[in-house]
Amino acid sequence: NKLTKMTPSYALGLFFIVCVSVIWTIASVVIQYIYHEHQFNSPYLITYIGTSLFTVLLPTRLFWERRQRCCKKVRHRGSNVVL
Repeated sequence: NKLTKMTPSYALGLFFIVCVSVIWTIASVVIQYIYHEHQFNSPYLITYIGTSLFTVLLPTRLFWERRQRCCKKVRHRGSNVVL
């Protein structure tokens, strides 16, 4: 059944969605802590910290895609080996 089979790309997509949710939640907690404990009031800070933490995912995704392309090339070359 197609609905019960989870492909690696689908699982990776779910993983990244969870990571984004966790990062934004952590950013929110950090912002609240800074505002309440240190009386620091700067609306720009919310956007800056949220965006900065979100960029953690971008290099991870780039690394994953390059790794996948590299592995596909190696597997493809290996299948053409004649003994």
